[in-house]
Amino acid sequence: VLDSSLATLTASAINLGNSGGDILAGTITAATGAINLTASNITLNAGSAINTGSGAINLTATGGSLNINGNLTTSGGAISAIAYTDLTMGSATKAQSNGGFISYEATNGSAQLGLLDAGAGSVYVVAGENITDGNGASTNNIKAGRATLQASNVGSGPGSIDVDTQVPSLDVHNLTVYSTPGQPNNPVTVRNSGNPLAVSVYSAPATGQLTITNDNTINVGHIGGLTNMIGGATNTTLTATGASSNITVQECNTCTLLSGGNIVLNAGQDILVTHDVVDAGGTVTATAGRD
Repeated sequence: VLDSSLATLTASAINLGNSGGDILAGTITAATGAINLTASNITLNAGSAINTGSGAINLTATGGSLNINGNLTTSGGAISAIAYTDLTMGSATKAQSNGGFISYEATNGSAQLGLLDAGAGSVYVVAGENITDGNGASTNNIKAGRATLQASNVGSGPGSIDVDTQVPSLDVHNLTVYSTPGQPNNPVTVRNSGNPLAVSVYSAPATGQLTITNDNTINVGHIGGLTNMIGGATNTTLTATGASSNITVQECNTCTLLSGGNIVLNAGQDILVTHDVVDAGGTVTATAGRD
């Protein structure tokens, strides 16, 4: 075990590696360069922090888990966190890049999120299994200009998603999800706020329930399966709250809203569908605040 948890490390750039072993990290600061930690398992202790001026932060757990209980901060650099199994952020933990790209990956396990704040930058989260909310509903897990979420990336098991976001653009993927005895349903739930939301979701019947809510307008790109001819989640619900909020399926000539079961649309103002496709294996229920 490489234990730096009781020390504060400061340098222009920092590289720590412990091949086949673990790293327990405390506060680490690089004035200008990157910070790179690589080990079989990595734990960033509560109350600690990793800070760079404008350099990148890279945490890689090559054989096990990555537990992040301290904040990661850079002024425009990229932040990358990769775990071979599970990636777990503490409930009060954040990664803040101030515009840099943030990528979190739990290659063969699940990712539990605190807050990933990229400012106007992009956030990418991929998990072999589930992506979960580690700080409670109504508290943001992602703040960014664009977010991409991919669950069930190992392609042979569960892949649910439950997160709170504050983004104008969202892409969600769990096409390769399968029902398992321990997790027969794999719901996808995203609660967005703060912006009109352009959203595309690529999912499978084993997704079960897809729920997207926003406190502003929802503009549908593609919601369904891999192609415009294949349905996605068994049931789909879109809710745009607020008196002037719409649901639109009209921003492109190939926009689609597909579901193998039922589709429920709730908009504070209007539901607008033109030159596009809404197709449900069951029923379509649409409720708009402006009749």
